[in-house]
Parts: sequence; structure tokens; C-alpha cells
Amino acid sequence: MPRVLFITTENLTGKSGSTVATTELFRAMADCDTVDLSLIAPTPDDPSVVPESVSSYWLTTKPAGTIKWHIRHQPSMARALFTALISERPELVIVRVGPSTVLPIVFGLLPGVEYKVLIRGFVHRNLSIQLPVKALTWANASVADETVVAFEAIAEMLRDLGVRGGISVVPNAVDPNRFVSDEGPTPEEIRDAVDDDAFVVGFVGSMEDRHRVDILVEAVASLPQSVKPALVLVGDGPQQTTLEELVKEAGIRDSTVFTGLVPHEVVPRYIASCDVLYGISDPDKPSNPIKIYEYLACERPVITTQTPELGFVEEERVGVAMDRVTVKSVHDALMDLYSMSSDERRTMGRRGREYVSENHSWSAVVDELIGVGT
Repeated sequence: MPRVLFITTENLTGKSGSTVATTELFRAMADCDTVDLSLIAPTPDDPSVVPESVSSYWLTTKPAGTIKWHIRHQPSMARALFTALISERPELVIVRVGPSTVLPIVFGLLPGVEYKVLIRGFVHRNLSIQLPVKALTWANASVADETVVAFEAIAEMLRDLGVRGGISVVPNAVDPNRFVSDEGPTPEEIRDAVDDDAFVVGFVGSMEDRHRVDILVEAVASLPQSVKPALVLVGDGPQQTTLEELVKEAGIRDSTVFTGLVPHEVVPRYIASCDVLYGISDPDKPSNPIKIYEYLACERPVITTQTPELGFVEEERVGVAMDRVTVKSVHDALMDLYSMSSDERRTMGRRGREYVSENHSWSAVVDELIGVGT
């Protein structure tokens, strides 16, 4: 079986969308019994996230929100790389590119070692203001045998930087075995606050400006009272206080639930408590939201934006994909889904789960990355 080394500077027990995607990808690799997997990563808060079958080489712990760590961890990265190279003799090295992925570039220069880099979103969002990150991205992609990106906007950016090697677009995904509809009872904080006959609109993720949750709040507030709308916001972040004030001003505080951050393993219960869910890609800061695939795996229709990666939402009739993100466009999308019967929405949800299970599973991503059956 191929010897594969996976390198990331993400803490595999982190809570951000970027970290969750990295962790889910790693889990799918670890579950693949046709791969001899080893790992270089920051020491996780919960060691159980890494199976005993995976040889691990730990970096210094990564404090939240610090740039200095990316400089100071270079000696531990050098030690881990040297030890893994000697001990594991990897045939394939897969690197999740972050703001300090400097030393792993050496693997791209070694004969007999295939070097693949993953660029999933963080780098792209920061390119306009960070010249060093732009140079780092170019350096990794230039020596890579293949660069795998999460969405087309990153591929275009790499081409503009002069990268001429192979670039593949492999969108985010979901583990359909972990994200299942109606997995467990409705969370208590939602059950106590939301009427049984309410039309429940949900969002799961960080409360950041780029997710445009403010527009969702205003759109829900604009719905007719006959709709009996309720809003469930799962997560936290820098915009939460602002959003709490906004729901008060909009007059929907009594029908809005802020759950705060919840463990990723119970997110399906929160998704299942909603009728429809929202997750967009901000045109100014493009992304490929992992939440869309998780919503669909839980058999819930989605409201999102039209991007090359999410074109299937309209094609497969599993939700609404908007041209622009405005209060009116979100309002209209909500009304379109509300006007359906509950049976029609359930049918739409089942189509969504079937589609992502067949086309966007993490095991399929691993198969594409490594080229072995999972």
C-alpha cells in the first residue's frame, strides 16, 4: 500500500470551518485501509482524533489567533519533517497549505516523492493584503506535482500568479455516515423556543461578515407573519453581538435562537431541527462552504449562491442558488421554499442527500487525491 504523509498546521481539534474540513479529510484518509498514513500536525487538544494506526509527528501547540506561532514553530517543523522522512520514507506527501508552509516545499524537490498541495480557502482570502502569503502559495504550487483547490476562484488566482503545473478543483465534501437526518432529539434550547408549526430557518457556522448572516436576519424579519418564521443561528464569532442587536431591532428576538458554539458531532441534530438552511459564498471573498454539503447530507434544502462548484444545487433541485446576496433575494428564496408543502421539501432534502453521498463524500476526495479505492 502507498506510504502517505499528510502535513497540516491546523489543530485537528479546532472549531473553524477550515479546521473542520481538514479534520474530516484526515479522518477519511485514516479510515482508508489501503493507505499507510503518517501525520505532521500541531499537538491536538484531544489525542483520540488521531487513530493509533497513524504514525504522528507533533508540532508545537498552536495558540489561537497568533501569527508569531507560524514563525516560532519552524524548528519543530524541521525536526518533524526530517524524522518522518527517515522513518516513514513517504511515496506521497500531501500538504494543507497555510500561512507558514515553507519547509515542506523541500519534499517537492526530492526525487521519488510525489508532492501534492491542498489550497482550500484561507490563503485565497488573504492574498490581497499579504504579499508573503502570495509568494508562499506560488512556491508550493510551482514545485507540486499537483495542486488541489476547493473552488475555481483559487485556480484562477494561481494561474494569474504564473503557476503552470496541474491544478485540480476538488470541492469540499461531507461524511454521509456522520451527517444523518434526525439523528437524536431536537436540542432543548430550540425545542423550548420554537413552536411546532414554525417555519424554521437555520445557519451553522462562524458569525463573520463574509457569511452575511445580517442579510439572513433582515430577510427572515421581512417574511409575512403568516409564515410564522423562526431563526436558529448555530455558532459564534466576531459578529454575534451585532447580530443579537440586529434581531432585537428587527423585532424577531423572541423567535430567534442563538445556540453558541456546539460540538461538530452534534451539528446534525441542529440541522435536522430546521426546515431550510442558509450558507453563501461572498462574491468579494469566495469560498466553497462545507456547511452546504452537511445541510444536504441531513436532507434539508439549502439557500446559497451560484458558483461553479454549487451549480448542482439548481440542477439537482435541492435548494435555491441566488445570483446576488440581498435581503430581497434571500426573502424570495425563503418564500419559494416556504410555498412548497412539507412533503415537497422532504423530497428535495432526500435528493440532496443522495446527490452529495454519491458525488461529494470525503472518501471520494481521498480516492481522487491518492488514487486508491476507499
